Amino acid sequence: MKLGRWVKKITIWIAVLGCLGGLGLWIMDELIYKSDLFLLRELQIAEIEGEEQKLSSDVKLAVESQLKDLLNHPIWSFDLLEVQARLEGLEWISEATVQRWFPSGLKIFVKQKRVVANYLRDQRRIIPVAQDGSLMSEVKITQFTDRPFLRGEIFEDLAIRKRAIELVELFPREGSLTSQEISEIFFSEERGFELQLVGGLGRVLMGVGDFQLKATRVGKVVEELQRQGVKDRVIDARYASKVIVKQ
Repeated sequence: MKLGRWVKKITIWIAVLGCLGGLGLWIMDELIYKSDLFLLRELQIAEIEGEEQKLSSDVKLAVESQLKDLLNHPIWSFDLLEVQARLEGLEWISEATVQRWFPSGLKIFVKQKRVVANYLRDQRRIIPVAQDGSLMSEVKITQFTDRPFLRGEIFEDLAIRKRAIELVELFPREGSLTSQEISEIFFSEERGFELQLVGGLGRVLMGVGDFQLKATRVGKVVEELQRQGVKDRVIDARYASKVIVKQ
């Protein structure tokens, strides 16, 4: 008899707990998942901390456009990793992280691809080249004009573009010869890479290898030429142990 009463009590308690659990789930569903309080209404977009490059307004608009279908939906209703993947699929974004921002927002941190050069497909069509060598959408002739121009169809080749970017990145932002003083970059199988410099500094023949050493040597030669007021020279740095300056 006692055993039967205990079984009955346990059964009742299980039923009560089941009802309470169901009630709790219903309350959670009504007050949290279906509440207007937790509907997505705001996207807070910023660059990843530590990035020197500020986000352009175009990138922010692209992020907002990509996520507009999530607005007015519960912030619990979508997977943050899927949202991140959608953002990283955008042309101008290389990295993204997404966090829920209670009660009704998302915090989005993105890294914008850095444009390091322009591929001049013809006199009117400029294709920005990202740091990873990828070609971006065409832009107006007036954008990114402070980046070196890659001239010639040879730069359709990704491997050649990456070598050109490697070369540009070796030159410092300050000093006698900076990356901003490289106006145009050419490439041929015979002579390798050639740099046209701004301000009448002339042309530099870099060849196809040992760019770090050559960039250092060329910087010193340019500094000396500037000191002497000499312009429009050909600086041939293709040799293993010397740099030759020609008229």
